[in-house]
Formats: sequence, C-alpha cells, structure tokens
Amino acid sequence: MDDLWAHQRAIVERGTRQRNLLVAADMGTGKTRAVIALTADDQFIVVFAPVAVGPAWLKQLELWGAGRAAFPAFDGSAKKRMQDVAQAVAHPGRRALVLNYDWFWRDEPMKALLAACRHESTRPSALIADECHRAKSPSSRSSRALHRLAQACPTARRIGMTGTPMPLGPHDIYGQRRFIAADLFG
Repeated sequence: MDDLWAHQRAIVERGTRQRNLLVAADMGTGKTRAVIALTADDQFIVVFAPVAVGPAWLKQLELWGAGRAAFPAFDGSAKKRMQDVAQAVAHPGRRALVLNYDWFWRDEPMKALLAACRHESTRPSALIADECHRAKSPSSRSSRALHRLAQACPTARRIGMTGTPMPLGPHDIYGQRRFIAADLFG
C-alpha cells in the first residue's frame, strides 16, 4: 500500500472500516487502483463497467492485481461472453469477472450470476459498479439487476465508483445507493 497516493490510501482505509462504499472522485485520480488494493484479499470480484472501460480494468488488474485471473465478459459475441462468465465462476483461484452494463442483466448472464451467489464456493466476494452513475435510474434494467445481485449476495462487498454521482441532481443517487447499501433508504 506504500505505492498508493494519500487519497487512494484513504479510500482503502475507509473501505476497510465499512464494507460498502461509494468512491466519488474525478477521472484520473486512481479510483480503480485504490479499489483493486481494497479488494486484494477478495477471492472473486465482479466488475460492472461500460464497454469502453472494460479494457482499462484488464490493464489495471494486470498491473496491480497480483496474479488475479481476469475474465473479460464485456466484448465479443454473447456466446463468448457466457463462456467467460462460466469460466470465471468455475475458476478455483483469485479472479475478476469484468462485465458490461448493457449485457449483464440479460437472462443468461443474470441466471449464471444469481446461481453463483447461491453457493459459497462460487459466490462473489465483491461487486464493483464502475461508472455507477449508469445505475442512477432506479427503474433501469442495470439498476434493478445490480440491486437484485446485491440482495442475492448479501455478504459481498459492494463498491460504486464514479466521477459524477449526481449528474442531474440529488435524486440520481437513489439507484446507486440502492446497490451499495439498500438499507440507507429503506
């Protein structure tokens, strides 16, 4: 942790004290690096991100993930992405599954993720929503699916990351917080 900037260390320290966290910081401040450090001891992390951000996660995991296997289920055919999901769930070691917001909520991947949550050996230990403002609308498919996964994996750490938590106003935070800590709003 010595190689982290002071604000990244603060993110890791806060995340150590409270399992669920909203990391709201500008682009380029090292949110991803801090979250990788925070989840270093987690066995299976699942990252939800826009398609354009998926390759950045793979690069950061290669740099800072300390041997964590990365499964990129954010690009390519639906068949290939489902194979990546299945491989990530079945992988016995430390791993990261990177999914995109526009696809993960669909029937097949959602069933696979919910099934993984039911078994201790395959249950994700951390759910990370990068650019979580994408889930700001509580009625969107992504927002509802993130909330459903959070409920199915109650022991998983939940982290939201964004540079713009409330782009249109305070009401934008509801869908994001429902994923991170549903009990905040009831």
